[in-house]
Amino acid sequence: MSWQTSGAVGHSLNMSAKCRTQERTRHVKNTVRGCLIQGTGRRVSQSYRRRSYLQNTWRDTIFILKKEAVRATGRAVARRSAAVYAGTTGEDSNAEELRVLVLGGTGRVGTAAAIHLLKACPASLPLHVVLAGRSAEKGEAALEEVSQAVGASTELYDSCHRVSFLEMDFKEAPQLSAALQGAAGVIHTAGPYLNEYPVVLKAAVDAGVACYVDVADPVEYLDEALTYTAAAEEAGTMALLCSGAFPGLSNVIAMECAEILAPQQIKDVKFNYFTAGLGGSGKVNLAITNFGFGEEVMTYRQGKLKAQLQAGLQSEKVDFFIDKEDASFERVGSREVWMWPFPEVLTVARKLRIRGDSDVKMGTAPAAWNVILGALVTLVPRSWWKSDAFSNGLADFSWPMVLFTDKFVGETHAIRVDVTAESGDAAVAVHGHASFRTIVGQSAAEFCLNLLARKNAVSLTPTAPQPQAWRPGVFLPEELFDRADQREPLLRRIANAEGTFTFRVEGFESTDAAPSAAVVRKMEVVSSNNVVEIPSDVIDAPTEGAEDTMRTAGGGKSNAEGNDVVKQLQSQLREQLPSTSSASESVVRQLSDQLDDRLWKETVEKIPVNTSYLEAKEALDEKLKRDRSIQRAALTIVVATPLIYIVANLLLFIVNS
Repeated sequence: MSWQTSGAVGHSLNMSAKCRTQERTRHVKNTVRGCLIQGTGRRVSQSYRRRSYLQNTWRDTIFILKKEAVRATGRAVARRSAAVYAGTTGEDSNAEELRVLVLGGTGRVGTAAAIHLLKACPASLPLHVVLAGRSAEKGEAALEEVSQAVGASTELYDSCHRVSFLEMDFKEAPQLSAALQGAAGVIHTAGPYLNEYPVVLKAAVDAGVACYVDVADPVEYLDEALTYTAAAEEAGTMALLCSGAFPGLSNVIAMECAEILAPQQIKDVKFNYFTAGLGGSGKVNLAITNFGFGEEVMTYRQGKLKAQLQAGLQSEKVDFFIDKEDASFERVGSREVWMWPFPEVLTVARKLRIRGDSDVKMGTAPAAWNVILGALVTLVPRSWWKSDAFSNGLADFSWPMVLFTDKFVGETHAIRVDVTAESGDAAVAVHGHASFRTIVGQSAAEFCLNLLARKNAVSLTPTAPQPQAWRPGVFLPEELFDRADQREPLLRRIANAEGTFTFRVEGFESTDAAPSAAVVRKMEVVSSNNVVEIPSDVIDAPTEGAEDTMRTAGGGKSNAEGNDVVKQLQSQLREQLPSTSSASESVVRQLSDQLDDRLWKETVEKIPVNTSYLEAKEALDEKLKRDRSIQRAALTIVVATPLIYIVANLLLFIVNS
């Protein structure tokens, strides 16, 4: 199965004439009321500054009254382009509308979730998205962002959908309880979740909210949240944890890969992620990253769970593409990744009952950040990273530099999942998106819409072949989407979400003309250490006399001479490979690519005449090691000065605090 998209705009939303009349009436009431009570502290005026609000609301009121007068006479009226407006909450809400509360709604992920909800929600029922946050100023900015993003692409004014801001602190129980009253769903994006309790989930269950979604990832938080399963079942609440891009979407993708290999026993599951800079996610994600360096990394080795303080270590280079035809080949390419404490390595492995290895790794750009973070992880004790003073202080200190570099590296995000069966068959999935924070918000919104569809509150396209069951309780993504027919509609909707540039899931049999994904992965990891190695499980040992066939007729610096060397090495390599190996041609192709890179881009030394392939390889490796040592020394000098400055300031900050 292969899915690849170039992105798609949101669905156009249209409602009935009756619904449009209800919306226009409510809008007139709200805007007039806002003008009359301006300055009294009512929420209706919190989203605008005094002067601009007064001007905008009177202008909107006059516009609507004129529009109604024109409609009454039967004349045509041009549609209004500005689709979303700031409405009221609470007593002014329409009883028939679908109300979704977004906690952390003024944050980068919260606004992305709101935008996708308004674009993707069908017009079967008016949708009211409430952005909840503690700052009225940020609420104003969030409303403006959502209004511009949605109004520029679809006609929501005629669809009865609306968005508003609610100033509140979800950590204050009375405020949270009041905000949840009458909500059909809640999306909790107000992290970080580390060292926190699932108070929002508990409040949603107590309030009888039908659908709950969050983007949490700490294992301790998830374990605590799962203890509310019985209470959620009794209250009729369906809650989904880990509903972001990773964990979340990546968990569902892993289940899709496992389905391709069914009914074989799964051996290994590998998760690899890349995000350019912070992916547009904001300072809170920077602090979350810092805290992560102090957490234990969960891994599976030979089917057994192991925990170790390895965050930021054990780096390797991973291809975030399946082949060169993949859009992510150019947009992402190969990236350095390192160990990271995400929960899917534990939860998915447990669900699939793997018998081999599983780990999660992530990387970022620019590459200098990987070097700096690697040095800091080595120098700074792990216990410091758990300190609020250190991790938040480091986030505050480095925030200006991160903002500066993010302007150049963008927000690109990529996922690669490799699932291997005991037979050697493998499935590989690659997902790429233009913005990390956007795909996190889109994923959370799609998971929420999926739960609402199970409740028959909305009708989504495409639909599952069988009706998706409404199952009150608390779930992880791999538990709720363990069936292929339930998974496919969700994956297809996300594959067509705006900003997605690739989404592919491919299966590889170990007996194909191409090597299995597991073998290719092994070659990638080995080659990243500058060693070309023929996997023993694919290629037999050289036959007698093979040394005579592994000769080359010299080499040189020029392209012509180098081409001769490559061709002869390729020819001799084919002769060495056993004819019974079905993977021979692909292995030749893989090694040839590596030889091309080494001969043209790295090596200036000549290969002597009558040099065997293995001897030539060793000579090339030595040259590459010397060059890389020089590069690392230069990079160390470049990085050392700002790194020393950063560490010195952090130590000073800790001493002073």
